Amino acid sequence: MNKIIVIRNSEHLETYFSTFNEVLSDFDGELVLIPFKNPQKTSKYVNQRKNLFIIEFQGLNSTAKLISDFFNEETGHLYIAAHMDTLCGDDREEFKALLLSEKKILGLIDTSLDIEFYAPFFRSQFEYIKSGNNIVELKRIGKNLNRLTCNTISELQRIKNLHEQIVPVRSDNIKGVKLLSKYAAGEKPGGDFFDLIHGNQEFTLLLTSSSSHVISSIVLAHFEALKQKKNPGLQEIEQFIQDVESELKTLELLKDKKERLNFFLGRFDLKKFEVEGFLFGKFELISSETKKYFAGNEYPFGIGFLNQAKINISLERGEKIIILSPGIRYNANDLLGNKDMVCFVRELLALEGKEVLTELYYQLQKDQTNEFMRYDASAIFIEVDKNVIMQV
Repeated sequence: MNKIIVIRNSEHLETYFSTFNEVLSDFDGELVLIPFKNPQKTSKYVNQRKNLFIIEFQGLNSTAKLISDFFNEETGHLYIAAHMDTLCGDDREEFKALLLSEKKILGLIDTSLDIEFYAPFFRSQFEYIKSGNNIVELKRIGKNLNRLTCNTISELQRIKNLHEQIVPVRSDNIKGVKLLSKYAAGEKPGGDFFDLIHGNQEFTLLLTSSSSHVISSIVLAHFEALKQKKNPGLQEIEQFIQDVESELKTLELLKDKKERLNFFLGRFDLKKFEVEGFLFGKFELISSETKKYFAGNEYPFGIGFLNQAKINISLERGEKIIILSPGIRYNANDLLGNKDMVCFVRELLALEGKEVLTELYYQLQKDQTNEFMRYDASAIFIEVDKNVIMQV
């Protein structure tokens, strides 16, 4: 509620404001009269910017002291009242001096004029105060939102750092094959997911990237069911793809061109060291053997493109392969270390597995200005032991 605080010394000023509520019938605030000789009552109002203060002029020194004692830059709107017709001689000169020296005073109310003349002034002041209160409230809300945003970003960064400390690189060794994987979170919705099925003489590797958490969760739920088969063959994998596609169609997902499921699933035979599986979308497979490179494709995920999406790879002793999710290229803008991304990664494969992933993600992140990359970025490094026994 707006208040007009009148600090007066004479009966004249009290009489002057006695008709205030009648003149401004739309004023829904409160008029408070405080004796000039008892200004301590002013203190409970001075820090409320929605209030309007009117001080009756009582000489230069007394008025200046009252203003100095009780008012500051944060105080509400301050005006000086005086009956200009009766203010003469030295009093008039002192009044001029006060107005010139005291910057906290916003204006003058001449009580020799009927209060009706000030009706527009008071209305405009109340509107101004009201809008000012709204701005103050918006600033307060803005500060709270900014604090919340900072806390959220800080918490996300803490979780990300904690995750990278706990699982900087996932490592698996499976009968002559070393697997290392690394992941970096992105800002875009959806994301990358990686999982394995360990068998007796084989393992099945799944890597997906999608624009929707719902799509990813559906794929992973069906993959959990596939895990129960322990050693799924190509027929079970095809059925898995068909089941995922059926549920996505039922939920009318992937109809929007913006929604996409990039999908790699490979079954690694640890006797013959051959890989068979399916690649839909923009995953890239780069080998230390220069003739082996899968650049991804535009085939939409589904049983109708199984033949086109099918892959078969024969592995060599000592061969190194890295599988990159689409986010690697998107974040790199096709270049890493000022080179074509494929050439750069193939050169990296001369290094040890952890060094390959460390350098790859260093190059991805070194020019990032944000805490997170734009897109999730996953890389799977696979190395065949140089002394592995292969079935001919």
